[in-house]
Amino acid sequence: MKLHTGEKPFKCNWPTCRYSFLTASVTKDHYRTHTGEKSFLCDLCGFAGGTRHALTKHRRQHTGEKPFKCDECNFASTTQSHLTRHKRVHTGEKPYRCPWCDYRLAFLGNLVKW
Repeated sequence: MKLHTGEKPFKCNWPTCRYSFLTASVTKDHYRTHTGEKSFLCDLCGFAGGTRHALTKHRRQHTGEKPFKCDECNFASTTQSHLTRHKRVHTGEKPYRCPWCDYRLAFLGNLVKW
């Protein structure tokens, strides 16, 4: 029910942080961003991540797994965000705009290059 009400009962205990979360586990993951604790270790190379999710994403570098697939071509990615960015090639979406003119871009990195 909390998901539907927007209630976030778990508050970060860091002195200057005002974030709240839906679950205790996400709150604990967030707290590690303040402490720098990285207790999730890769058994192949020694990489240390602050969350289990960070370790899962890292392991894809070793396995070559690309679970995020484009519906329109053979593109595959290790992360959802890379797939979302790729899909702009097909949709023509250009969410970024030059601050000095009306030129629009699909990828923020291209704006920095100009």
